[in-house]
Amino acid sequence: MHRIKILLPLLRAKVVVLIGAWDEVITKVPYGASGAFGENDPYIARTTFKHLQDTKDGMPFTVVIHSKTIAMSVIAHEAVHAASYIQDAMGMYGDFNNDELTAYTVQYICEKVEDVLDLY
Repeated sequence: MHRIKILLPLLRAKVVVLIGAWDEVITKVPYGASGAFGENDPYIARTTFKHLQDTKDGMPFTVVIHSKTIAMSVIAHEAVHAASYIQDAMGMYGDFNNDELTAYTVQYICEKVEDVLDLY
């Protein structure tokens, strides 16, 4: 089981990546963010978003990625959803003219996960 907390101060967001079976990670899900996940759901990975008014780390936007696999292709897929949630919360809309922020956010999330998993 892995729990990786990634802070994105400029975006006022944090991403919590939980890797492992649901029964291993359930106690590591940030308060109020477990509603999108379920023990018997057939997903390989899923992402959810929570806007919290008062946080200890000053990051009001919390994205949780739960993946049952360490496959980087799956993590990258979920990181795209994470970036979209964060940008939407900030009132930003990605398209071909401004997708660089999305690309850097996905890359950053994947690099932090790779650092912890020491895949390369």
